[in-house]
Order: sequence, then structure tokens, then C-alpha cells
Amino acid sequence: MVRSMATSETGDVVANGSAQRWVVGAARITSIVEDQTDGIPPALFFPAADAATVRRHGWLRPRFADGDGNVGLRVQAFVVEVAEQVIVVDPCVGNGKVREQPWWNEQTWPFMQRFRAAGFDPDTVDLVVHTHLHADHVGWDTHLVDGRWVPTFPQARHVYVGAEIDEVFEARLALEEAAVELAPDRLEEPHIGQLRALVERERGGNIGDHRELHQLVAGASTILGDLSGGAYTLAVDARSGGFGVVDHTNASQVRSARTLSGGETFLASLALALALADQVAGLAAEGTARLESLFLDEGFGTLDADTLDVVATALDELGARGRMVGVVTHVRELADRLPVRFEVRKIGGSSAVERVEA
Repeated sequence: MVRSMATSETGDVVANGSAQRWVVGAARITSIVEDQTDGIPPALFFPAADAATVRRHGWLRPRFADGDGNVGLRVQAFVVEVAEQVIVVDPCVGNGKVREQPWWNEQTWPFMQRFRAAGFDPDTVDLVVHTHLHADHVGWDTHLVDGRWVPTFPQARHVYVGAEIDEVFEARLALEEAAVELAPDRLEEPHIGQLRALVERERGGNIGDHRELHQLVAGASTILGDLSGGAYTLAVDARSGGFGVVDHTNASQVRSARTLSGGETFLASLALALALADQVAGLAAEGTARLESLFLDEGFGTLDADTLDVVATALDELGARGRMVGVVTHVRELADRLPVRFEVRKIGGSSAVERVEA
């Protein structure tokens, strides 16, 4: 049987039946137990193990196993107090959450009562750290209030592993594409919604935009591939959330968009602008007017003759699809290709504007 413990300020373990606490250097660490299950056959976790294997290791008893060779499972969060900060690490399964494991599904544990009884206030937590995104590490990020999932630690910054966040959202995109017609009411379950509320606040935007961002980048990649002769496409940087460039001339290496030359940067920016012009009606709220005009100012002087021709062709095609494209340029080769242009000429101490049609 795993016992609940506490420690003295010197770090010696003493039992008080409510928590387990250590002092390590300048940090005080407290375990807040959500659930404790004993008497579990070891093969449930370790297929090659049996009760006899557990009994051979005397140090496991009585904290981690019983005399019959069964083991215990504890779900707990850690609260670290250090440098005047309160940090919660891996906030357990949570109450009312839909989980695949029946012993975790829609539970009503007194976790927050234990949290407060240990001397902590959820409103004064500074940081919530997630070592990974398993169901028993994220549950108390949110709790149910009047039918809505709201942050449990509303003043805290929540820290996740960036690559895992992207995997979660990619999985959600796949789920939406595969299941939206079959079970649309299942797409906002708590295990998805809990990340939405918190990451929106951390990234300063709506997580619902994640799908739209990838759609935008996919469209821009096609355009950039055409503009660059297949040399480059775009990707979303998993760490920064910004744009990366896939360099197909260098084994498809992904690098920062900041490494592009002036001309390449212009092409990437143009690709994003054109993709946004194509997709803005779908991204905007229902009833919002279409983006039918696009103005490009400068940047053309950084392009060589071949690339300039590719850009001009792309602008022609965009205009043919019903959008008005305005270009501000000093590059005569580009200006001459525009079907209608307004040329500004100096006359003495003033200027004159002339409309010219090709």
C-alpha cells in the first residue's frame, strides 16, 4: 500500500495523511494526490512481470507493492515553491473529463479540496508545466463551471512541449476531416477544449485559427513553388509558430524564413499575400465581403529578369480570376505588362498623372 506522507521543513518524511512534501535546496515540493489504486496485478503495466517478480524486490514493500505482489498506481501533481513562485507540474486527470480508461472517465475526485488543504490557492499559481500531454497530465488545466470549461489556474502561464502541441492539433485536423460528417458533436470534448482555452491565451490568438493557418500555408506553398521554379515551399515552424521555408535545392531542409535573400523574401511574401487573397472569404466570418483588391508596393527591383517574368505572369492570372491588382513600381519591364497603369511624370515643379492602357 502506498502511503500518503508529508515532510518536515528539513526534508525528513513524516506521515500526516494528506500530502507528501520535500525540501530540496531552496525549493519546497508538495505532492497533491488525485487518485490512489492498489492491488493491481503487475502484468497490467509490465507484461513480462508477475507477482513473484515483485515479491523478489523487498524494497518495493510497503510503499509501492503489497505482500501479494500487486502494485499501486498513484496519479498526483507536484507543486513546486521556489523563488517566490508557485509552479504546478502535470495537473492529473481532472473531473468530468471523457477518458478512454473507465477508471478515469468522468470522475469526481476531491483534488482541488486537497490542493487548498495543502495551503495553495489556484488563483495564485504562477506557472503550470506539462512534461507531456498524456490524459493524466493535463486534466486540471480546466474545470467545468456552469456548463463551460474554464481555466483552473487563471493567472498562470501554461507551458507545453511545442512539438506535442503541434501533434495534438494535427491529430485534430485529421479528426475533423474524417469525422465531421459522422459525429460533429464529438469534436469539442473536454480533452480537446482544455488545450484550446489555455494555448489561445499563451499564443495570443485563437487555436481555431491553427487549421486556417495550415490551409493558408498550403496555398502559399503551391504559389511559392510556382514562383520559385520548385525551389521553395512554406511550412509552419513547430517551435515558434512562425513560417519556415522548405529548401528543395538542399535536400528539403527546413530553415527560417529570415535566411531568404531579398528577392526570395519578396516571393515568399507575395505567395502568402496571394494565398490570403484567395482564401480570405473562407477564413472570414459569414457575410464578410470578399477581398477583391490587392496592392503591392516595392520589392520588384530585387528580382532578376526571369523571376520578374514569373511574378508578372502570376499577377496576370490573379487579375484574370476577377481581382484588381494594383502595383506600385519603378521597374519599367513590369509596368509595361500591366493592362492599365497610371504613370506619374514630373513637369516643372509639379507632377502629372496619365492613364495608359496597354
